[in-house]
Amino acid sequence: MRVKRETLASRAYQLRKQYGYSWQVIAKQQNTKQHNVRKAAQEYAEEKGLEWPLEMYSRGKMIYEMLAEGMSLKAIRAEIHMETFIARKYARDYARRKGRQWPIISG
Repeated sequence: MRVKRETLASRAYQLRKQYGYSWQVIAKQQNTKQHNVRKAAQEYAEEKGLEWPLEMYSRGKMIYEMLAEGMSLKAIRAEIHMETFIARKYARDYARRKGRQWPIISG
């Protein structure tokens, strides 16, 4: 049981840190309750001496960062359950607001 909780905790922490997912989205992905993932991630961060609390990204920033890391829109759609044209719009609008490169050219 300890291994399962640590896996949940590290996964929840990484999803929040890397993509800024909301606790609600992480909980849905992990098939548990929002409170459980937040508490597990916080305990994990404190135990490992990691940054806490973690910021939640806007949808646009989250999708933009995923695309910038080379994730396809199809994979993003599966990950966050959002139509590709909507995900693209969120990322494009974020890039325009923040003066970031659009379209993203991965190399």
